Amino acid sequence: MSKKNELKEIAKQGFKLIEKELGYKQVEILRKLKNLGFGVSPSSLSNCIGGKEIGKDALMNISKGMAKIIETELGYVYNAEKEEFIKIEKDTWTPAIIPTQEHLKKEQAAYVFYANGRLSIQEKVRFMQQAQTDITEVGVRLRTFAEYFISRNESEFRQPIEQLLQKGIHIKLYVLDPDSNESRLYFEDRGRVQKGENESFDITKKAIAQLISVIEEFKEKKYKGSLQIYTYKHIPYNHFLIVDGAADFGKMMISHYIYGIRRADCPVLEFSKTSHPALYKRYWQSFQALALQAKQLI
Repeated sequence: MSKKNELKEIAKQGFKLIEKELGYKQVEILRKLKNLGFGVSPSSLSNCIGGKEIGKDALMNISKGMAKIIETELGYVYNAEKEEFIKIEKDTWTPAIIPTQEHLKKEQAAYVFYANGRLSIQEKVRFMQQAQTDITEVGVRLRTFAEYFISRNESEFRQPIEQLLQKGIHIKLYVLDPDSNESRLYFEDRGRVQKGENESFDITKKAIAQLISVIEEFKEKKYKGSLQIYTYKHIPYNHFLIVDGAADFGKMMISHYIYGIRRADCPVLEFSKTSHPALYKRYWQSFQALALQAKQLI
């Protein structure tokens, strides 16, 4: 089969599979193709589905985009030898829904800038609840995250976190290793102008102990998702809160640490992979570099 005919077959079979299993109409497919970076005109999609000739680029976008939708939402990949879509092994696939354009209006309009610093607990929970597969938070001490389980009403934080775990969302927490040289250098330097930073070694260890206790409690409940904690040994530059990080529809919040300013008061920037792909890639690479040698505690 020629490459062109293979693309046609992927598009033809793909539409039938999407229509049968997901019930999407052409307008919904068009929105998802656009959000995946494979945008085409309505007429190109309609002609392709109807078996009419369309341009090379449009055919490529439709076939690649449909294959991505089917892989992400249904767990099938196209097998060129068998000339059909085949099921992915369940253990290697996690279902997710690709957002439509309407879901992304706020994200694609502009950056969301929180000039006053750290989000309220309600705003943070709202952001985390958008997760379909995973959540990652990288902080310095993670004291606030740990204390939310203890100091706040259960309905504000604990219950939403447990609901995410029940859905199968995996949550990974990264904290600066309090016994590392990087930790000593960082806290001693900041302690020159912020005296409270000198107590951060003990504060971090206490937060880690609290989180481990919560994790052990959740493990006993055997949720589909997991809560994990890691330590890293790098000088902290910024805070990360990432939702569905590796997905095409991933989103994140970034807060750079400003010297002499409380971390809670450092401005926060929210953006998505679909709205700002180059910027997203840059920060995603930074997170991966930081997490590369992180050690899982539990």
